[in-house]
Amino acid sequence: MNEKFEEGKAWRQSLKAGDGVVITERDIARRKSITTVERVTATQVIVSDRSRRFNKQYGREVGTTYGATITPVTSEARARILADKNRSEFSTLTYRADRLSDEEISAMLDAVKALRASKEQEAP
Repeated sequence: MNEKFEEGKAWRQSLKAGDGVVITERDIARRKSITTVERVTATQVIVSDRSRRFNKQYGREVGTTYGATITPVTSEARARILADKNRSEFSTLTYRADRLSDEEISAMLDAVKALRASKEQEAP
């Protein structure tokens, strides 16, 4: 087996109740979320997200053909999940712009303009 697989397997074997894991869905969007380990058996990791079960050896969800996988929580994963959540939340706000007040729209546009201006000043 390759080294990356063995590292992942060792990590999954070391999991205990209360540890955090990233669940990556195996759909088109490959959505990710962070959840907590509820309990661990000899062959499975059970997480708090609907008591889903994952195989300890491979990290794949048990009982599904295209099941999700679990991986360690990293700072990069946290940042990506937060960015995706923010993007999704923002798109729901702007999708229904008619529900936003003029002040809210102005504040959003001002914030975006200020951020873009500061990035332009940083660029060489």
